[in-house]
Order: sequence, then C-alpha cells, then structure tokens
Amino acid sequence: GYLLYKLVESEQPDAAIAPQARETARRSVKFFFLFPVSFILSGLFTESLYLCLTLLCFYWAKRHRWLAVGLTGACLSATRTLGVLIILPMALEYLQSIDFKVFRIRREALYLMLIPAGLLCFCLYNYQVTGDFFYFKTNQAAWGREILNPATVLIKALVEGVKTGDAKVLLELGFSLVGLIFSTVFYKRIGFAYWLMSMYSLLIPLAAGIDSMARFCLPLFPLYIIFAKLSRNESWNDALTLFFGLLQGALMVYWCLGLSLIV
Repeated sequence: GYLLYKLVESEQPDAAIAPQARETARRSVKFFFLFPVSFILSGLFTESLYLCLTLLCFYWAKRHRWLAVGLTGACLSATRTLGVLIILPMALEYLQSIDFKVFRIRREALYLMLIPAGLLCFCLYNYQVTGDFFYFKTNQAAWGREILNPATVLIKALVEGVKTGDAKVLLELGFSLVGLIFSTVFYKRIGFAYWLMSMYSLLIPLAAGIDSMARFCLPLFPLYIIFAKLSRNESWNDALTLFFGLLQGALMVYWCLGLSLIV
C-alpha cells in the first residue's frame, strides 16, 4: 500500500496539484484493499511479492535509479516467469527519461539487462533439479494447459458460462474483461507504460486458459489508479466502494470455507 501511494503521489510533482495527487494516491490504496480478491495476498501465492516488486520497479524508474530497477527486475523475473517482461515498460520509462533522444542513451541503460538474470537463474535451478531448463513450462501439461488465442479463451468462457451457469467461469471471465476494458478505455489516465504492463499481465495468462484470472488480475495496480481517478466523482466513489466491499465480503466467505471459486 505504501509503495502504491508513493508511486501515484510522485507522478504529479507540481506543488499546485500536489493535494489532488495525494488524494488520488490515498484512493488508489483504498481500492487496492477493497479489490474483491485482495485477501488472496494473505495466501501462499506469488501475487503479493510480484505486486511489490512490480511497484518497486516503477518506483525506482520514476526516480531514474536504473541499477535498482535492474536488481529489482531480476528478483521479479525469478518470482514469476511473466515478470521478465517488465523490461519492456522499464525500457520505455528509460527512453521517456531521455525524451526519446537516442544520442542521450548512457551505459546506465545496460542495468536493465539484469532483469532477465532472475529468470535465467530459475532456469538453471530447474535444470539442476529436473534436467530440463524449461520444466516450469513443460510441467504445465499436468494442469491441462496449452497455448491458446486469448480471444478464443474469452469467447469459449462466455459460451460455457452462459450455457452451464458455472459461477467460477463467469467470475474469471468478468475479472478478465474488467481488466482489459478498463485498462484500454482509460488508457490516457494511466499512460502507455502502465497499459503495456496490464496487457501482457492479462493476455499471456489468458493464453493458457481462463482459470485463476481473478487472482492474476490482483497485481494490476493501474486498475486501482483508474478507480481512484474515477472516484473523484463522489457518486462513482460511493458506488465503487459499496460494490467492491460487498463483493469482497461474499468472495471471502468462499475463500474461508476452502472453496475453489476464485483460485
């Protein structure tokens, strides 16, 4: 919560609009805690560490601390293989810091190449234990996962959910669509780097199926910023707060009973 607050607050350094930035930061943290599946952070999943390290990458990037970005990104790519793609928004942040003038690129940009090191270490660990560098990928067959078109996955989930009334499928579909639609429709409110991070964080897991998408949406902190900016309108604020609070309470009942609705 603290990292999210500082990140959002730092995006508006102008003293004249600093109070508004602080209010947006506070509301971002509020919607982070109110997000319907935020209680998953208390479970033994990678979401909490993944979110923390992603926020840290952007936090250091905003301050042009590229060595810290590289080291944090390496930890992120070791936490979850998808984390290696943070190199894309980080490269964009670096280019923005030099106004996209290629002649201003310095050796500090090479620190970003540390990011894949975490994934490389994980691959070496896989090889040492199993004899397969990419065992983390090949063992997905045990879960019945295969590479699919994300659009096909969404359509199939919609048809299956409506036909069978499967609440879990409909819930996963709902979270996926909220993440994709809100990130795209309100793209200008978060900027390209945040949008890029949101898209690959959604589309790549979707390519493996609709399962667990509610959980995969949890680290998408740009959504919390969008909700915070929308809630500057008090009607939106009240509606989102009430809806998220009630939905989180209902889902947490399933979580506490050990049911698999959201995992």
